[in-house]
Amino acid sequence: MRRIKVVTALALFLLMASSGVAWATTVLRFTTDELADRADVVLHGQCVAARTRETRDGVVTDYDVRVIESLKGGAGAAFSFTTYGGVTETRGTFIPGAPTITQDEELLLFLDAPNKAGCRLLIGMAQGKFTVKTTEDGRKLASRNLEGLSFLDPATGEAAEAKPEQAVPLDDLLARIRARIAAAAGKGR
Repeated sequence: MRRIKVVTALALFLLMASSGVAWATTVLRFTTDELADRADVVLHGQCVAARTRETRDGVVTDYDVRVIESLKGGAGAAFSFTTYGGVTETRGTFIPGAPTITQDEELLLFLDAPNKAGCRLLIGMAQGKFTVKTTEDGRKLASRNLEGLSFLDPATGEAAEAKPEQAVPLDDLLARIRARIAAAAGKGR
């Protein structure tokens, strides 16, 4: 019976996804500096575990990250956090514009403080997660998947769909973030 429910739910999801319905969340566009300023925790790491579970408010996902570098917030060698969304055997919660985090993925995260339910959100939805890939020549590049996001223009009040971004060298991105966090600490933020 459970298998039938899962297959039915998956079929319904695929039907909706292929129907041409645009699922998007409208947010303000944040620069990397703004992401760093707003974040409670900024870390570069690798997701080593992702577990979904049901709560009375919906499905959440618990992540464990092996920390490569803690840039803000004092994460140790390991960091765990919970976000809204995910799929269990019987339920699923989908949040348009939220990033997908997969096990074994190297990433750079900008997380807010936990809310009353113990969940953390990524700053600016998918803007708060960079995926790190290593090129054939050994360089590390960071990129974001902004699919499902629209950016609000505060001057006009109009929303425009997020455009794909070009990957940037990870070392350059990390240096910029370190400098911003150091400057903010020097100003007593």
